[in-house]
Amino acid sequence: TKDAIVIFGSGYSVGTLKNVRWMRDREIYYWGDIDMDGFAILSQARGYFPQIKSLMMDMKTLEMFKTLTTDSHHKTYKKLENLTKEEAITYEAIYHDAYGKNISIEQEKIPFGYVNNIVELL
Repeated sequence: TKDAIVIFGSGYSVGTLKNVRWMRDREIYYWGDIDMDGFAILSQARGYFPQIKSLMMDMKTLEMFKTLTTDSHHKTYKKLENLTKEEAITYEAIYHDAYGKNISIEQEKIPFGYVNNIVELL
């Protein structure tokens, strides 16, 4: 993607970016694992940068790729203040085991062609 950077990995270390001033007025997209931690990290990041838009962190993606779910081995509920309504619905569905117990869809398992189509729409 032209004129873009990608920051990959380190999840909860997103806090190290909170004082990066130039990010405050940039368009920012977040794409993480579809699981309890992925939404917690999104909420944390949006606390620093309210303009963040999520990609593929929704019920549509969860339902489309539910065969890719794995066991996340843990589930800790946190009240997440910075999710959109759609993100919160997906988070609650995961918490309440609507698609299986302790599920996770790791972002790297979603087919690249699908990801590329979503990114091209930006």
